[in-house]
Amino acid sequence: MQEIIIDKLNNIQIDSNVKFQILNDKINNLQKENEILNNKLNETVYKLAKLEDKLEDKIDKIIDKLNVVSKNTDKMDSHIDFVDGVYSKVQRPFHTLMNLVSCKLLFGKNNSVNLIPDRKLT
Repeated sequence: MQEIIIDKLNNIQIDSNVKFQILNDKINNLQKENEILNNKLNETVYKLAKLEDKLEDKIDKIIDKLNVVSKNTDKMDSHIDFVDGVYSKVQRPFHTLMNLVSCKLLFGKNNSVNLIPDRKLT
């Protein structure tokens, strides 16, 4: 009977050693997988940081170009204001002159309506 008990105890001890070894192997495998995943994560973070830097550079370039466009737009606005100002000052005299020229062309020299006097060149 003692032999049976000793055998069972030995089997239990062998089983627990085997179980311990299996668990230890699983832990080692999980640690290796964890290390691989951490390396992949670090690599991904590094790539994302590089992409972020590239995007920031591109955004800075776009902002610089927008600033140039804004300056040119301001210049164009100033020019348009100038042209509008000049046109508003010469609009009536110009239209009056054009009407006189049109009438002169329509009625000519022989007609009784002569809005522009003939000038002789000397």
